[in-house]
Amino acid sequence: LIWAVGLVSTETVAAEIVDLNDFTIDLRASWTASEKDGVVSIAARDNSAIVVLSPETLPAGSSLKDFAESFSDKYNGGKPSTDGDGIWQLDYINDVGAKGHVIISQSGQNSDKIFLIIIIGESNPELSSTIKSIKLKN
Repeated sequence: LIWAVGLVSTETVAAEIVDLNDFTIDLRASWTASEKDGVVSIAARDNSAIVVLSPETLPAGSSLKDFAESFSDKYNGGKPSTDGDGIWQLDYINDVGAKGHVIISQSGQNSDKIFLIIIIGESNPELSSTIKSIKLKN
C-alpha cells in the first residue's frame, strides 16, 4: 500500500531506507524519523513540514467514513472525501491552531487496523516524495 498526496515534488536522492514499526520510509538526508509507542514521526530538518503515521483501531461497527467524520468533528475539519479507493482525506486544524491534512486508510478490507497519515506544513518541496516513499509492511 502506497499513499500519495498531490503536492509539488522535487526529485532527490534517498539517504536511506528506514524501517520503523509498521512502515518503511525512503528517508532523504534533509528529514529525520523516529518512533515512539507505535507512532512514527517524520520531520523536515528545517521544520517546514512534519508527517505523523499513527496506527489506530477502527471501533466495532464503524466504517472508515464514520472514523473520518468523527476525526473531522473533533478537530474542526472539513468534509472528508474519498475517490472511492477506500482512502479518506480531509483538512483540519489541530489543538494549537496549525492547519493540517489527514489521510485515513485501512490496512486491509476486513481489518480493524487503520492508519492516519497526518501532514502539517505543505511548503517543503520534498514532502510529496517523502509521503510517496512510505510503505506499509505486509
